[in-house]
Amino acid sequence: MSFETQVEVLTAESELRVAYQLFYGTPPLSRLPHVGKIWNAEARMKAALIRHREDGKRRVIETIAELAAAAGRLARGAELCAVKQARANFLVREASDSGDGWRWPVQVMEAGFAYGNVEGHAGSAHYYPLEMVEKVAEAVNGARFRRRHPREDEGAGSDLPELTAGWVSDGRLEGSTVRANVNLLHSESSLRSTLLAAQEAGKMDLFSVSIMAYFHFEQSRVEGRPALVATALGRFCGLDLCAEPGAGGRFLSDAAGVVQ
Repeated sequence: MSFETQVEVLTAESELRVAYQLFYGTPPLSRLPHVGKIWNAEARMKAALIRHREDGKRRVIETIAELAAAAGRLARGAELCAVKQARANFLVREASDSGDGWRWPVQVMEAGFAYGNVEGHAGSAHYYPLEMVEKVAEAVNGARFRRRHPREDEGAGSDLPELTAGWVSDGRLEGSTVRANVNLLHSESSLRSTLLAAQEAGKMDLFSVSIMAYFHFEQSRVEGRPALVATALGRFCGLDLCAEPGAGGRFLSDAAGVVQ
């Protein structure tokens, strides 16, 4: 998706969220003027999503339904935020010397506290309950694997072809963690060579994986401390290569094989 289209879609979604917040944040007898704002925002988002892709009509239905369902939570202080998990270090097991390097088993994320970046809440503690991690295990299948997190001017959900290095498969919940396989495109010989070299040197901890997604968060307390608690997964944008994952993402053993 082009940068212009990405901006159009995210702007339309943002306008609709604001329209819902204004509607539900106004006394019932004063809501009528905001109905038109919701209709206009929905129309702009429909047009943007339909231009974005062939299955735009399905995305329209899903997105409007999700935003409408979230409106009640928004009225109680819930917030839809972009999440970039790329700040905390995690130990990495050295990969085995088997396999051809085109498929890499990874731990995508784990339940509990994470220390990445929540849009608009820099430095705030945030927490992922097990049920949210289970949602990620479903959403990760078929997601893009990207060389890095997109820059702000590229958009969190960027589909820029130059970022895509492969795709994610076999997502599943194991205990409190999400496991999956990263499959490199066969055009990514340079990245494959780099990962194999790191594996040979016993330095797979130089590389990790990190999610980019939109979650609904609510202010709460966990283990006696204030925290943003994820209550719904809005959109899973991609799994990205990074150095410092914040949600427990890492490469596992047995490169290019089935996760043990």
